[in-house]
Amino acid sequence: AAVDALQQSIALSEQNGPPATGVLVSSLASLIRIRTEQAQFDEAAKLARRAVAVGESDLPPNHLRMAPVFDALAVLYEAQGHRPRAESAYRPRLFSDR
Repeated sequence: AAVDALQQSIALSEQNGPPATGVLVSSLASLIRIRTEQAQFDEAAKLARRAVAVGESDLPPNHLRMAPVFDALAVLYEAQGHRPRAESAYRPRLFSDR
């Protein structure tokens, strides 16, 4: 049920374009976490690439809406046993100006 709701949210956000980018990347981040918990790592990685691409094209650099995406990406890397990648998944992008 949660996956269906997220997929519906993603579809609606994509139809609405850039004004709905924040909702889109948040929904993708949630779905990345679910797929990671289900050990569907390839699907989670595909979703993560999509979320990062959308965020980079439609949001300003270091936008806080991307934090859940990079967090979910770090969880994915950790689940795959890639701790160094997990630790650096979000830090350079979110905190480079701070």
